[in-house]
Amino acid sequence: MKKVILILLTGLLIIGVNVFADDVVIDESGNIETGIPGPGGGGNLDVTASSGEFGIVGKTDGTGAAGVRGESSTFNTIGELGNYNYGVYGRYGRGPLTYGYLGGASYGVFGRHESGNNAGYLGSSSAGVYGYSLSGDAGFFQGNTRITGNLTIDGTILSGESDPLFSGSPASLITSLQTGNWDTAFGWGDHAAVGYDATDDPWQGTGDVYTTSGRVGIGTMTPGAGLEIAGSGWPESFIYLKGAGGNNDSGMRFYSSGAVKWHFFNLGASDLLTVRRDSDFGIPVIAAEYATGNIGVGTSAPSEKLTVAGTIQSTSGGIKFPNGTVQTTDCTAALCILYELTGNTKPDFCFQCSDGIDNDSDGLIDYPADQDCASTTDDDESSPYKTVFVTSVKYNGNLGGVTGADAICQSLAGAAGLTGTFKAWVSDTIGHSPSTTFNQSIKPYAMVNGTVIALDWSDLVTGLHLGECIRVTENGTDLAPSGCDTISDDKVWTGTNWDGTALTNTSICSNWTNATTADANVGKLDSVQYWTIDYDIALPCIFNHRLYCFEQ
Repeated sequence: MKKVILILLTGLLIIGVNVFADDVVIDESGNIETGIPGPGGGGNLDVTASSGEFGIVGKTDGTGAAGVRGESSTFNTIGELGNYNYGVYGRYGRGPLTYGYLGGASYGVFGRHESGNNAGYLGSSSAGVYGYSLSGDAGFFQGNTRITGNLTIDGTILSGESDPLFSGSPASLITSLQTGNWDTAFGWGDHAAVGYDATDDPWQGTGDVYTTSGRVGIGTMTPGAGLEIAGSGWPESFIYLKGAGGNNDSGMRFYSSGAVKWHFFNLGASDLLTVRRDSDFGIPVIAAEYATGNIGVGTSAPSEKLTVAGTIQSTSGGIKFPNGTVQTTDCTAALCILYELTGNTKPDFCFQCSDGIDNDSDGLIDYPADQDCASTTDDDESSPYKTVFVTSVKYNGNLGGVTGADAICQSLAGAAGLTGTFKAWVSDTIGHSPSTTFNQSIKPYAMVNGTVIALDWSDLVTGLHLGECIRVTENGTDLAPSGCDTISDDKVWTGTNWDGTALTNTSICSNWTNATTADANVGKLDSVQYWTIDYDIALPCIFNHRLYCFEQ
């Protein structure tokens, strides 16, 4: 090159043409220096521009050319300025091809390394910064990174993250599911416009809220229900329901099959805590007053510590009173006995057919629903009639008193499978007689075989005679199957008149306690007229006779 230039310059000098400006110097080695004089730069061409000027200006027109180009054939390295596509272009060709440029048509800065198929650019029409890699890092930041706009991530987050500062931060807990949720939420756009609260919530404290499989956990990452709160006590494990100022209501609702079933409400205006069914404004099932502490069942205005609008039932345990006693049964029986002892008329609830109880377990309760009840004052709900029998056993006059005679009847009835209470038709001189101790039934009186002897108590004591003589035992044995007048042993201990009162003309076997020195009146078993008194006949108490027994 130097020889070519030298020959050219020599030729020009020979022909006498001055083609150089005054500031162009060619030294003896062929180097060219132009511009401000000074020590040479040591290159083949040194250009030093003055202030405000360009040292070298290269221009070209058309494609495939550059204003300035530098090239090394040894390393296949190229550098160009003013290329027709780029402002600056550089390429390193030794080994894997590496190239890049500034001021291109599509990118402000572009670089590519073909071995790792890595590329990146700055300032394109679609992205400010872009990085791409098949095997390495698409982007790597050493130090703090700040993002002031949106961050969109397509792909797996945090895979292989080893930064100790990052792994110790809350962001390291982000899961792929949460990433998907974030992407979905981002797709909503304006959250407030689609009905979601877009304001910042003032969360405080160190507790965490987690969601998984449609469940929400507060203080736990593994909620076992729709909402689970795991705390160490008050207040972490408490739920507060607050109205936003004023006397606003608060509460909860419970649904089934899409319909509301129960309401748990605190009425702000009155501070009345209620449990309601179905309707918000119906009568509450349970109500509790804040001011008094009173509890109401079936009422919203309890006047006592417990006010119940309805029936109270105790299925076990009973009721405990302030003195410590426990009442497990009602006192109806004792009250009815008190009525009897005082001679007062018993109220209807003292009778089985008016007490509201299914005494015979037939599914029917009280008169007139139960056909076994003759009236509201009928005290036997189990049978349409009262059973009467004559004892199968004979006894002397020492019966153990009237109570002893009653015990005989009850024992024989029980042994024969007869239910109910039975008493003996006997009297004494100290106030015991059927007229004073019997339940004077309004039902018919009938023998064990069902044969009626009297229509009721009145018919029994005021009629001229019985409908049939009492001849069937507790076991159902008929002592006169061929007729009443065929009975040979026909005497029965009674000591009682036709009207049920006591006969007092004898000692009545010393009131049925003496079988040796006394006597007593008897009735005739074979008679419908003299069944209780046989012409005032009194027989020695040493004899053995039967007893009449009547169901009460």
